[in-house]
Amino acid sequence: MFRSLPLVCLLLTALLSGRCGDRVAAAEARPLPSQPPTAPPRPAFQWHFAGARRLAEETNAPLLQKSVNATNSEPVAALLATNLVRKIVSFRSGETNPLPAEIATLVPQVRQFLAAESVGEIQSRTQWAFAIRIESPDTGAWSNGLASVASPPVQLESTQGWLLAGTGASGLARAHELIHTPMPVSLFSGTFDAAKWPAGIWPKWLFSPARGEFSILATNDNLRTTLRLKFPATLDLHLAPWKFPQVVRDPLVSFSAARGIHPVIENASWFGSLQLSNAPDQMFVWMQPGSPFRLFYSLPAESPNQTVDTLADRLRLLFVPTNGLPRVMGSIKHLVEKHTFWISLSGGPPITPFLLPIDTTNGGWVFGGFSPGVPSTNPPPDALVAQLQRTNLVAYSWENTEETVGHWRQLLQTLDVFTLGGLIQAKSPANAWLAALPLEDRNASTEVLQTGPADLELNRKSALGFTGFELMQWVRWLDAPFAVRPRGMAPRPSLLPLP
Repeated sequence: MFRSLPLVCLLLTALLSGRCGDRVAAAEARPLPSQPPTAPPRPAFQWHFAGARRLAEETNAPLLQKSVNATNSEPVAALLATNLVRKIVSFRSGETNPLPAEIATLVPQVRQFLAAESVGEIQSRTQWAFAIRIESPDTGAWSNGLASVASPPVQLESTQGWLLAGTGASGLARAHELIHTPMPVSLFSGTFDAAKWPAGIWPKWLFSPARGEFSILATNDNLRTTLRLKFPATLDLHLAPWKFPQVVRDPLVSFSAARGIHPVIENASWFGSLQLSNAPDQMFVWMQPGSPFRLFYSLPAESPNQTVDTLADRLRLLFVPTNGLPRVMGSIKHLVEKHTFWISLSGGPPITPFLLPIDTTNGGWVFGGFSPGVPSTNPPPDALVAQLQRTNLVAYSWENTEETVGHWRQLLQTLDVFTLGGLIQAKSPANAWLAALPLEDRNASTEVLQTGPADLELNRKSALGFTGFELMQWVRWLDAPFAVRPRGMAPRPSLLPLP
């Protein structure tokens, strides 16, 4: 049931509408309107979720089914509910460590929400409605739980095997309409209008807030994820022909490529701190088997020597002490005459981040990574290169998920060591759960297409819905309470933006 994190976060956004809770009012069961009501405005977010009980029975996605039914999934489900409630109470009260009593009030309801089928919509911070398929719900417990986080009065009703909740004069009526609308066959689907979201949720660098629709469907032993975005203005992507880096060599455990990214990178806050004259328009990232530090990247550059020298000057600031502590443990070496740069990190695994300028038959490149690669002259598979031949392809990614989970587990832990962060214990609940999943021979592929002047579409085929990197980030968020910081270790300084 812990697989429904995106849904829960979006639903609970509606409940975070006030700084203090008002009394939740019970409502009498009301008949459906005799006349179809006026269509409500386009919601900020609308969803249907099949529920974790359905996921536990989903034979069309066997690995997802195993992940929910695993013997060690119960502590992860409890941890997910507790972490979510902790975030809710922290947001409402401003306390970084909410009182256990406040957490205990909401955790059972969040657990029920994760398990059950649900449908709902959010019009604004104070106007929303949802319904959860629960037989004989404890409306008193739900009233107390919602009252602790919801500012507008909330009406509750139990009818036809559903628990309905809503705010405002039409909240319950809208919840009735939602449960009488045909339910989709997908596990998770919905629509959204990001222009109506609170400030700060939509990434500033990702063009203007878009309208969108999404779905996750179980089919042929995998999950098919689709996300369609419609932006308010034409996208300034300029999809120039792909320039494939000649330094990519087989064997590979992952490969990602993106183009038309110049405006996205240029608008990112961290790019300005690097003081580069021009943002790249294409980028390639890949991993090789063996050492988890065999992660590499390459970007086309008109002046690769100058680009490496500029980056070396900026990255040197990572070793300037702040509050008596260096930002990163180690030393930096920059051979100006050869325009090469690498970092010798100390106190951990043998990892040597580097940057090199490369001149090839298809132009200049900046090539970087975290350790030497596997000696090989084998070119990448033809089928992989062929994926980039589509004229409307913006980004493509392929991975062996078992391999990339292992790579990212070690890479992220190493980053914690060198940047003075806390370490996640190997036997912490979510980490142990992920390590026990049978990920052998499981691949994930993702593509982003430009389907119109202002339209993007993401399609993904995967076993669990996430890539290896996304899975590890989710596990690290869940297991954060189990992070161990050595005695006397100061909090980790921020790495970006650089001074």
